[in-house]
Amino acid sequence: MQREVRLGWSNAVVMQAVLFLLITLFFLTFFNRFAGVRSGTGEFTGGIFYLMGKLPYRDAYSAAPPLNMIKSALLLHLFGQELIVSRIFGVVARLVMAGVLFQWLRQLFPPVECLIASVVTIILSAGDRTDPVASYNHDTILWGMLCGVAASIVLSEERRSRAILWSVLSGICASMCLMSKQTIGLGVLTSVLVVMAVLLYEIHGFRRAAEWIPAFIVGVMVPILALVAYLHHKQLLEAFLQMLFVQGPKAKGGNPGEFLIRELIVALENYKTALLGVFLFALSLPAIRIWQKSSERNEEKRNYLLPALCVLVAGIAVIGVGYAMAQMGIPARRNFTKTAVYFTFVGLTILLAFQVMPVLLGKMDLKRARCILFCTVSWSTAFMLSLSWPAFEAMLLPGLGFLLAATLCGAHRYAKPFIYVVLIYMVFVQVREKLDQPFLFDNQEEAPVRLAVAKSKDPMLRGMRLPQATVDFLDGTTEIINRNARPGDTIFTYPELGLIYSMTRRMAPTFSMSHNIDVVNDRLAIEDAERLRRSRPAVVVYYRYSEETVAGEERIWRAGKRSGQRDLIAAVEDLVRTYRLEKTYRLTPGGPDIMVYVRPES
Repeated sequence: MQREVRLGWSNAVVMQAVLFLLITLFFLTFFNRFAGVRSGTGEFTGGIFYLMGKLPYRDAYSAAPPLNMIKSALLLHLFGQELIVSRIFGVVARLVMAGVLFQWLRQLFPPVECLIASVVTIILSAGDRTDPVASYNHDTILWGMLCGVAASIVLSEERRSRAILWSVLSGICASMCLMSKQTIGLGVLTSVLVVMAVLLYEIHGFRRAAEWIPAFIVGVMVPILALVAYLHHKQLLEAFLQMLFVQGPKAKGGNPGEFLIRELIVALENYKTALLGVFLFALSLPAIRIWQKSSERNEEKRNYLLPALCVLVAGIAVIGVGYAMAQMGIPARRNFTKTAVYFTFVGLTILLAFQVMPVLLGKMDLKRARCILFCTVSWSTAFMLSLSWPAFEAMLLPGLGFLLAATLCGAHRYAKPFIYVVLIYMVFVQVREKLDQPFLFDNQEEAPVRLAVAKSKDPMLRGMRLPQATVDFLDGTTEIINRNARPGDTIFTYPELGLIYSMTRRMAPTFSMSHNIDVVNDRLAIEDAERLRRSRPAVVVYYRYSEETVAGEERIWRAGKRSGQRDLIAAVEDLVRTYRLEKTYRLTPGGPDIMVYVRPES
């Protein structure tokens, strides 16, 4: 059995300190410099409405489990109902994720390679343009990683009682993952349950596998039963099941064929980065195979302080140069980090395929078993995330860390400098892109970080530094709403601008607060269009979709068929013809005009 490699106390402290310092430095450059106006404050808005007594599934449509909303409400209750609170704890969650990833990689790789892989993975995984920092996707992935770490400990645990305890803890984490996002949760839960049973049978025999299954299921059932009891008490259980497993999936497409078409369309649109990712994995594969075949080296007497300091200096230099260039307004490269997404997903798929034959032949040891488990959790997470969108950077967690560490460990010493150059370049490009475009959703871009210097008068935005145009829009729109809407009046934003709802503490007249095409199915969109016509909200905040945009979304999410979004747009257009245009805003030059309409009788 593979012998555990222990890291000295001083080395461990330095490694963790370097990791946390670099991740914190990266997020500090932008975490409070954008508002997330367009669908970027879901966690914050959900927490605000929960504190107002508005429950999901009863007062508003929700296609996600409630754990993230409950967590958000608790944090906002304890630390203040301000957007900065959600952002701070979003950064804290990424730091925890970095620590978990580092410790999980340490079961297989030397510490310096784990440090480099963890830093690069966490930074690149924040690269999606729609990443709001506080994200239920990352909460879910963190629970999935904790499930995998606990299961990996079970593989090496000799004492039966401890093995059962870790099995239960792994099941609890899988259940928390499921209650944060059902797609990733189902993937992690089922794959870990099955794969671990097979691995334990191969390593320890039938008895350990038989103990694992009930212990894991017990752990899974504890949080689930608590959630079911809560939903039953609130009379929400039936609505919860309908929205999560019937209505929600219909918004993503009606059959697997539509999912495959969506994957192909996005891959073709990103064909250059996709091909580059596949090419880079082909270059990395020999090094990964060499690491897989190698035996563990004795590393206990090595001193890792100097390499860790080198990583720290290099990381600070890369982030600092990227920040300096962003302040000078030098244009950034766009979408390059999608290369890492395809590198990771293709790489994990191929590695898992390589592992099937050794399992069938009974050639199993602890190192191989942990490798299979890590790749299984990573692949399940990436695949289930692709149901939300075919290629976005959250899919890098935790699989990219594994692939990078394995590549570094197996690479020839003359090849390592070239790998370091590629990684430094990837991080630099990511820093530049994030500072130049901190948030973009649905063609609604927010200005670069260098322009985010204004403060809002709204107490909910205390601690945020935003572009002046964004501050004018948020402060001006909330003032218009407060002046023209009476208590109990509703407002409506289309496309969804969730921050407006939470800042004014007002609900929409529709059942769903968000009408993104991948959130609401066509039937609900048509029903909400009728509700909108009947209710005539006090204020409508609206920017027009072009026909090209609507058709493009239907091509991606409805296989080119007509969607219920057209009914919603028609209902909004009918309303605003009879409303008074109060103000027009634009967040960035060339961006769409956001128009604020007031009901005449208001």
